[in-house]
Amino acid sequence: APILEAFAESSGNHLSLLDENGFWLHAPDEADAFAFVRDETTRRFDLRHPDVWARMRASAEEAGSVVRPEGLWTYRRVTGGAHPDGGTHPQWYAVSFVTNDRLAAERVPSAGQVAGIAGIALVAVSLFAAALARSRVDVEQAAISLARTNRELAEALEALDASQDELLRQEKLSSLGLLVAGVAHEMNTPLGAATLAVGALQDQLGRLQEAYGRGIRRSEFERFAADQGEGLALAHANLERVNALIRRFKQVAADRASTDRQQFAVDELIDDVLALSGNTLKHAVSDIERDIPVGLIVDGYPGPLGQVVENLVRNAAIHAFPEGSPGTISIRARRTGQSLELRVCDDGHGIAPEIRERIWDPFFTTRRHDGGTGLGLYICHQIVTVMLGGRIEAHTGEHGAGTCMVVTVPLTAPSDAPPAMPTAVAV
Repeated sequence: APILEAFAESSGNHLSLLDENGFWLHAPDEADAFAFVRDETTRRFDLRHPDVWARMRASAEEAGSVVRPEGLWTYRRVTGGAHPDGGTHPQWYAVSFVTNDRLAAERVPSAGQVAGIAGIALVAVSLFAAALARSRVDVEQAAISLARTNRELAEALEALDASQDELLRQEKLSSLGLLVAGVAHEMNTPLGAATLAVGALQDQLGRLQEAYGRGIRRSEFERFAADQGEGLALAHANLERVNALIRRFKQVAADRASTDRQQFAVDELIDDVLALSGNTLKHAVSDIERDIPVGLIVDGYPGPLGQVVENLVRNAAIHAFPEGSPGTISIRARRTGQSLELRVCDDGHGIAPEIRERIWDPFFTTRRHDGGTGLGLYICHQIVTVMLGGRIEAHTGEHGAGTCMVVTVPLTAPSDAPPAMPTAVAV
């Protein structure tokens, strides 16, 4: 721009740079420059000097001159480089004008000087126009590249969403598998005891039959009856334990698969979750303390809330305690106004401050090499905030040790039906 201004002054400010539509990009009158930006469509070279414009457009030569009564017009056409999309190449016109008065004022020997000035000016404007053409092509190529990059990013995001959905589906199956494994393990002990009791009863029945053949005494029959009563009571008690586990499993499974709103007791919900999670906790947790008032009722969605409690308890068992040093987890619930506050705390080594804000991010985990996916706490956050209309926060535990996860949800859930949420275990 400074070069153009210098040559414009040296040539009487009669330099112009035009686009292919006749609009000035650089004009002797500043008001004419970039008039198209202001929607001033009448400020065009082709309207003001139609004959000169027609000669310039019709000429097959890149440079030429037009003699008019008012003076000498000299022009050069500059064509832009290859267009990125294969369209029409842009064109610009560098135009110089010298009045008849100036031509007449010059002596014949200096006419070449006048032409030289005009020629130099045209070269300068041509260089500017060429640079402008290259710039436009560069901008268009950059726009095409940006569009291609955006398209690739959109495809990558779509693939990532699909991968995340697949991973969440696998996590749901993993959660179900752990739940079934936990129930099977918990059922193994009472079933084993019941089997032993029934086996002992069968042996006693065989001995009774032998004694009956040779004549049984009253004392033997009374002892047999007492043993049978104890054995049947033991078998019945253990089978009741199995039956209770099955009922809890069916209830938890039904709650997890359903988003039906219902009233439920918080203490019973926690009992069901802990009863089915005992096998996975016993090696990492030495004790689970409960402080949950009986009769604390929530009108909401027991399945999602139970999933949150299970994930938080599992997460504490996996992350809070060093291997071989089991610790304590406490679960407390209380009513605060119209909300339920659940606190799942541990006395482990806590969460480093620099990662505390990242624990809710999907796929963030400190156990990547141990198979962690980083979805457990993310799922908790989504369930609490989206489905249950509450919030979840991580704090330092009591006395500055461990971690305390605080879940606050309304005692009466939002009236809108919640969206279906995926299920995932805490890892």
